Amino acid sequence: MITTLKIDIFQMQVDAIVNPVNCVGVMGKGLAKEFKERYPLYFNDYVNSCRNNIIKIGTVDSYNLHYEISNIKKNYIKENNLFEKIIEKTNEYDKKLSRDEIIEIYESSKSNIFNIFLAGTINKNNNTVILLRGNLQEITVPFSIFENFKFIPDFNNLHIDDYGYTIGFGEFESTPEYILNFVKEIQQPKYIISFPTKYHWKNPSTIGMIELGMKDFINKVKTLGIKSCAMPQLGCGLGGLNWEEVYPVVKQYLDLLPDVKWYICKL
Repeated sequence: MITTLKIDIFQMQVDAIVNPVNCVGVMGKGLAKEFKERYPLYFNDYVNSCRNNIIKIGTVDSYNLHYEISNIKKNYIKENNLFEKIIEKTNEYDKKLSRDEIIEIYESSKSNIFNIFLAGTINKNNNTVILLRGNLQEITVPFSIFENFKFIPDFNNLHIDDYGYTIGFGEFESTPEYILNFVKEIQQPKYIISFPTKYHWKNPSTIGMIELGMKDFINKVKTLGIKSCAMPQLGCGLGGLNWEEVYPVVKQYLDLLPDVKWYICKL
């Protein structure tokens, strides 16, 4: 089943989301840039895949976000010198730990990065707080879980203390363990699939490149057991293609897996 939606691809609750990429390890504009900013460790993996000629026209690559969430280790951060990428990520939030605190967390042998929060933002439009865990997993928590306490949470005054082990809203304070107890199942994609739509970021895409990629893409989806997938209009943003011409090519391959829920996110 194929459904077309005018929606942000990052809002989709699916098994996999597709990122249209080039083959030279650059995500400087458009949707790819947003992937880079949201998933810095994925970007690091993508660059390495380009350098090793894993990502090329006609060959897609998959990145397991759930593996990252469950297996990211502090040593990995140190060995790959990812401190600045993590600090840059926390800059997207209204409240965050200091640079020195963040570095100390990953260098300390005692800190548990799965049970701390690095940064957070209050979203009053839907009465939630968005928090970034130490393993770089973002979670959205409803205000309602903080009801019925001695102190009434002041959602105008979010603060993160004790190296991420305390989350406060005014006088009210809570712990990551308490919050995570209410967020046992995080609805987010398991996979990011890097789909090469051009060789160099300066070049336009071609329908031939899209078709070559679709052949491998369908095999990848089948191999990984993906049951739902969201993708943008491949090659039609910075690639310069016309979706009315691209869609028939894409559709003929998506139809090969009719049991998968396909979502096309319009630009």
